[in-house]
Amino acid sequence: MKLNIHFLEAEGSLAPWHAVMKTQADAVADRIDKIVPPEFRRHAIDVVVHYLPDETIPELGFGGSCFRRGLVTINLDPGAPGFEDRLAQGVFGRTLAHELHHAMRWDACGYGFSLGEALVSEGLADIFSETVTGVSAPPWASASINGSWPALLNQAEHNQDYDHAAWFYGTGELPRWAGYTIGYRLVRLYGQANPEAAATGMVDTSPFAVLAFWAALKAKVLAAK
Repeated sequence: MKLNIHFLEAEGSLAPWHAVMKTQADAVADRIDKIVPPEFRRHAIDVVVHYLPDETIPELGFGGSCFRRGLVTINLDPGAPGFEDRLAQGVFGRTLAHELHHAMRWDACGYGFSLGEALVSEGLADIFSETVTGVSAPPWASASINGSWPALLNQAEHNQDYDHAAWFYGTGELPRWAGYTIGYRLVRLYGQANPEAAATGMVDTSPFAVLAFWAALKAKVLAAK
């Protein structure tokens, strides 16, 4: 996979970390080349790395986004506590891998419009970032929703017009990162049941296949009670 790395530093220098970020980016690209089928990684992708503290996850000092096939943005706050430690642990590479999955998916089948599709797309990207980098799952994949998990999932299944920020960022009454955690758990179960697809990145996996798998699994569990 060809990545074009661009550093935007008008608001602050990222020079001390260029080398480690490039090394992690190269490792991610090489790993993607080994596991993802060629048809999903044929296009070059611009990776824009911003010095942009206000657009990061405060606990990490990292943030990312991808809204089309050829562009990924990574936002950094080098002043965040523990930033250098997390960078050394591979968090930049994990963030990049997550967003690159979105980029490849935009080219393969899109992100999706419904809540269910969004849950799956984010879960796929998080599982992919673990597979590619070996770095443990991000904090938003294990939000504190265990007690409300069944109710939240039931609410998600019947949600026809959803608020993305509320489900994924906790801007409303839902727990912060609930959507990410639900998506991660659903996709992890799907990947365990479909190891061949999981091994190649699940770039074009249908969100409806994952949701149908969950519905069948739930029906099986309920029938066994």
